[in-house]
Amino acid sequence: MASIETIGRVFKLLSRAYVDYAAKHLRGTEGAETVRLYQRILDDIPDGVVETACVDHIADSQWWPKPSELRERCVSLLVNDVAALGASEAWGVVLKRMRAPERTWIGGQEYVRRPCDDVTERAVAAVGGWAYLRHSEDGVADRARFLQAYQDIATRERRKQAEHPAVTETRLSIAERTQLREISDGPTPG
Repeated sequence: MASIETIGRVFKLLSRAYVDYAAKHLRGTEGAETVRLYQRILDDIPDGVVETACVDHIADSQWWPKPSELRERCVSLLVNDVAALGASEAWGVVLKRMRAPERTWIGGQEYVRRPCDDVTERAVAAVGGWAYLRHSEDGVADRARFLQAYQDIATRERRKQAEHPAVTETRLSIAERTQLREISDGPTPG
């Protein structure tokens, strides 16, 4: 995970790429505090990913990155955004899969259709499932509902991947306390 040494190397790279910013904003205790802040925000990200995200940022931007910008680039590398399907591409996969049989025999061997990726399968389930889509007569509405479901699920998954572990821990702690309060107090009058 992103060690203080890695963040130090990243800051050296950034300081060489953005000389004016570094000279103006990273002097003395301010510089040390800034390094610690970046390390805290990136502490759950593997060292190599942080360094790669830094190089990617330098190659792509003329401005010093905020911690959130580096974290976003790290998450993009970790979840491999390039390989992810867009909603329209996923709908194309669904249409293709609906035309293929569940099982087929070729040369005496049975072949079973593999499931789609997790997000696509969850979006199909959200709009009624494979059987519903195969028998539906309203392809335009099905497509619109699928695209929305796919986008919602993909966004939620991306947000979950990007969330800092400290935030996740706090969110779970609050949810647990709320559940305990509901159990001990009984149902709230409505």
